[in-house]
Amino acid sequence: MGTEEFFKPTYKGYSGPSKAYKFKVYDTNMTLLEGSLNDLVKEELGEVGYYRGDARLFTYPDGQAGAFIERTGVFYKLTEINMQI
Repeated sequence: MGTEEFFKPTYKGYSGPSKAYKFKVYDTNMTLLEGSLNDLVKEELGEVGYYRGDARLFTYPDGQAGAFIERTGVFYKLTEINMQI
């Protein structure tokens, strides 16, 4: 989930929670990852029956979005794509 709004570190001018969206995640082949970032665990580990990866989202020093999958120890760079519906 995410929002389009910038983080507000103080409550000054607080007008309630930001509108949130559930984002779809695709791999480099533009295949929808139905299980979102947890599907990346399946790609790394194969058929192990349990794919919860405990993803940690962060920002790289260059400003690009990233994800660290705690279970596998793999870092990913995330790229926004614009798909017109």
